[in-house]
Amino acid sequence: MTFAQEITEVTKKAEELRLRISQLRKDDKDPLLGDLLLRNVRTKIHYAEISRDEQDITAIKNIIKDIEQELEDAKSHKETNIKEEIEELMKRGG
Repeated sequence: MTFAQEITEVTKKAEELRLRISQLRKDDKDPLLGDLLLRNVRTKIHYAEISRDEQDITAIKNIIKDIEQELEDAKSHKETNIKEEIEELMKRGG
């Protein structure tokens, strides 16, 4: 794969992640960390286009993996309602 193809690939992946973050927000999830990491990726992509260094692409791909994991965590995160938990404990006699 050429360097230009790799840049195109990570750029497309970043756009897909942006759309996933948007959807998570619409679903009342909190993808804050993923969003912050994605902002970093956009900057790194621009830098990689100039530097043309393969290590920059590798770093971007690693960050993208981290973002994907953060988004999965945000998707599966359940809001904790302390009031409801206390009421449930009281009902159980705790």
